[in-house]
Amino acid sequence: MFKKYNKLNNQKKLYIFITLMVNYLISKIFAIMLFSLFYIFMINPIIDKEFNPSFFDLVNLFVFSPAGHFSIYIFFGIFLMISKFLTKVLCIETKLINSIKMNRLIINTFKKYI
Repeated sequence: MFKKYNKLNNQKKLYIFITLMVNYLISKIFAIMLFSLFYIFMINPIIDKEFNPSFFDLVNLFVFSPAGHFSIYIFFGIFLMISKFLTKVLCIETKLINSIKMNRLIINTFKKYI
């Protein structure tokens, strides 16, 4: 895998890095939202009915709790699969575009000789 990665040019490496980082950030945001909703509707009524947590309390609880880390791994895996699917679709599109360009080039060269 690393041999294939080293053969790529810098623009594709940057694209892979950016997609991984964006997927990580999106999955982190979704995991925070999921865990905060879980906390508000499931844990909070059990602990204290008068306690109203702020968003930063929920983020701190998410960062230091094992359930939060587990949920972020699940969401990161889901978004990684989505990004792999999208990159496969993009690769198929670029292959189709390149094949269309090659077909045009072949047709134009044959037109010169016919």
